Amino acid sequence: MYNNLQTERKHVQIADDAKIELVFDVHIEQVTILQIELVTVVQIEQVASVQIDLIYFQHYSSTSLV
Repeated sequence: MYNNLQTERKHVQIADDAKIELVFDVHIEQVTILQIELVTVVQIEQVASVQIDLIYFQHYSSTSLV
């Protein structure tokens, strides 16, 4: 059974030059199974140039006492 965490849905409508940055800072400890699902829906109309970057940083650390 998963403990679900879902962020709220954001709707942004922009014109002219724009940059949209979505930042999720999540700290997770003592999890047996971790499932991360990122859903991004982008509708683009009348745009000359589009750049979409997905940057994912991961840091794993484990400590076991024997």
